[in-house]
Amino acid sequence: MNKLERYIDSEIEYGLRALILISELGDSDLSFEKLLIYDYMLTNFNDFDNSFASVNPDTSYRFSKLVVKRQAYKDGLNYCVIKNLIDINFTSKGVLYTTTSLTPIFISHMDTPYIDKLKQCANHIHDVFGSTEFEELQKIIEEKILKHGISFRAIKD
Repeated sequence: MNKLERYIDSEIEYGLRALILISELGDSDLSFEKLLIYDYMLTNFNDFDNSFASVNPDTSYRFSKLVVKRQAYKDGLNYCVIKNLIDINFTSKGVLYTTTSLTPIFISHMDTPYIDKLKQCANHIHDVFGSTEFEELQKIIEEKILKHGISFRAIKD
């Protein structure tokens, strides 16, 4: 395994993507569940909008990542919290994540094609789904999972 491969789909990458999502979605505090959905959208946006290319390639059973990566995503968020890049707010709505004063400074020093693509996609998510309530996002994801599952049954026949 080379040095780069150990960071792909690791808590470091998840933390970085959470950092970009929180930053690009503005001042809104985001719950873990909403961040998890937005992260899926961030890497697989073509599943939701054909006019924008996904960051990750289409793979079979990609919706399973919503369940499989939960702990690694939490670890990535916690890593960013420890480094004071993400702040936690305990509210009547639950635990919500937001930026810190270091967030924009840290992100401004990251200049790669991958980061640029993540920022563009996160900005597009903000434009299309930024004001969408969690329950509606859940319905959208569930519809996509059902459609995705049906397409696999059709392929088997």
